[in-house]
Amino acid sequence: MATGKQIAALKYVLFKSPELGNLFKRVVATLLDESKSLTRPVVIRLETNMQGFERKQLKQLYRDCSVATSCGGKTHINELIAMIGSDLSFSHSEGNTDCQVGFWARKGKKKPKIVEVTNSKLQKIDLARPGLYPSLEKDEALRRTG
Repeated sequence: MATGKQIAALKYVLFKSPELGNLFKRVVATLLDESKSLTRPVVIRLETNMQGFERKQLKQLYRDCSVATSCGGKTHINELIAMIGSDLSFSHSEGNTDCQVGFWARKGKKKPKIVEVTNSKLQKIDLARPGLYPSLEKDEALRRTG
């Protein structure tokens, strides 16, 4: 089981990645929160014209998932998850009108928890505050509002 600090560090690395879009970062942050410290398989299925998503957004999400798992990219999300010691693996798939993203069990057939999200709910995730440095993040938030 990953510690809270390890999850915050993973979010920090992902949130700071210039090669990944904000929708990807928010979806993965939600998955990390719902996975019980990367111990429970979870999946999010986003559909075009449902939950407030446009086709263009889902195409970009799929591309970002491909970048995050590609040996040609810089993120290597599955290697980061393995380094934490989790038995889960990041995976994604795309249909004609949907994109499915999740953490799946590497071994066994444990069914993933289906996480319901909306675009408006995801937009509330503050990408400037992954939780790794709470006091610094609080100061930064105050500077932005002050």
